[in-house]
Amino acid sequence: LGDSGALKKIEGEYTRLFIGPEKLPAPPWESVYVSGEPLLFQESTLAVREAYLREGFRAAGYPHEADDHVATELNFMAALCKRALDTYESGDTELCRSTLEVQARFLSEHLLVWIREFSDRLGAVRGISAFYPSFAALASLVCERDAEVIQELLAEI
Repeated sequence: LGDSGALKKIEGEYTRLFIGPEKLPAPPWESVYVSGEPLLFQESTLAVREAYLREGFRAAGYPHEADDHVATELNFMAALCKRALDTYESGDTELCRSTLEVQARFLSEHLLVWIREFSDRLGAVRGISAFYPSFAALASLVCERDAEVIQELLAEI
């Protein structure tokens, strides 16, 4: 993005989509989608926090920012993926299997519950570029495919 005009445009879109001041068309927090209310720090946020803590992780903004932000949840999945790879390469298939099971559970209980709706809401916003909706759609597809791949790996380990 060498074009400063394009960069300013997506920065402005980021503010409009994820900060405000108006109502956010696609809030990036799980709790908004699973509670049915536009509120943060709900029961689902605490469940996500507990999942992180069980695996030795803590969200960067803890305890002042909601742990169930899409970027934080995806980062957790990436960290678990690295852990699974490292344990597999070191020959610790038991810990690898356990890590894959944690990933599968986190996907089914959290990300896959809401990321498609988040993506759809971003895709429905008029007057913005395809930048953020495209990344959200990709994230949703990756999560769906990741769940399938994890099941395939678990069947082979």
